[in-house]
Amino acid sequence: MKSYLRNFDSDELTISSPGLETETANEIAPQTEAHPIFFWAYVNEDDFDTTRDDFAKINVPTRDEPGSIRYDNSCTKKRRASGGRTFCFENVWYDTLPSAQDAHMSTAHMGVFFGDTAGVVIEWGMSTLNLLSTQSPSSLLQSPSSPSISYIKLIGGGADNSGAVEKLARIPECNYQGMGPDMYKVVPDKCCMLETWTDAGFIEGDNADVTFSAWNKNNNGHEFSCPVGDLGALGGFPTWVRGYQGCENGKVAYAESCVPKNLPGGAHGWPMSAEVAAQNWEDGDHDSCHCEEPNLVGDQCFVGKTFPGFAFFGYSKGDASCAQ
Repeated sequence: MKSYLRNFDSDELTISSPGLETETANEIAPQTEAHPIFFWAYVNEDDFDTTRDDFAKINVPTRDEPGSIRYDNSCTKKRRASGGRTFCFENVWYDTLPSAQDAHMSTAHMGVFFGDTAGVVIEWGMSTLNLLSTQSPSSLLQSPSSPSISYIKLIGGGADNSGAVEKLARIPECNYQGMGPDMYKVVPDKCCMLETWTDAGFIEGDNADVTFSAWNKNNNGHEFSCPVGDLGALGGFPTWVRGYQGCENGKVAYAESCVPKNLPGGAHGWPMSAEVAAQNWEDGDHDSCHCEEPNLVGDQCFVGKTFPGFAFFGYSKGDASCAQ
């Protein structure tokens, strides 16, 4: 399955089941942690009517699944011009991953769907959505109730690395890139704050200059010590990685590159796809989670491991919590 984004601004969609209303709020289980995933299915023009009708059949039964918090599907309203492609779009919020999605794929109505579309060539696309914290970036650096990890990603704009070098040089205190001796260097906290970069004129966004992400270490009501996190767009590569964070001798400890054993594709499976990452939440320590990089001990903003065209600054916070 491919994982990519595209601009849908010019595509007018209509819900595939006539008379069915779109679910616009998490009304079924408002206190349940949601894991939103978007799917779209491209088909040739001649197969569009069949595909749209088959998607219409699964709307209601998918909403009725125990693990489905929200579900809608819709299809392009009009056929494309000759040579173009039409598609159907799914918006599904699961309560747990991968179990809810696995259960969905095993239902009778999906068996009918795949049987009815067996002769249709469908090109699937997928994207995940992280529900953002209501805290501001700077507040996340102050007093979390439990150990936390967040990342600034600076997007250089080219594999030759010249863009990243030029952008880092604009903020001398943060002019370090984790590809050599500067990897895991401790830098001022300001380097891990989004406003430091936006105040300097950088534009926020995966298709712009800089992003901020706070990892959600909680999955299905449990906080994991070896959580997975989405780094956002990485020039077409998969975007999910895993780390370790725990309390050791009264201090917070964090490590990057905690690569699961037996990844599909071996070393080529890292970073991970969203589907693989969802199966690799673990509890453990630096060794049992197979961390390839050293522990970073204590509250700190550090220069994260990277590759040409990008720079990362990670903030591991939790000494106050670990000292209790």
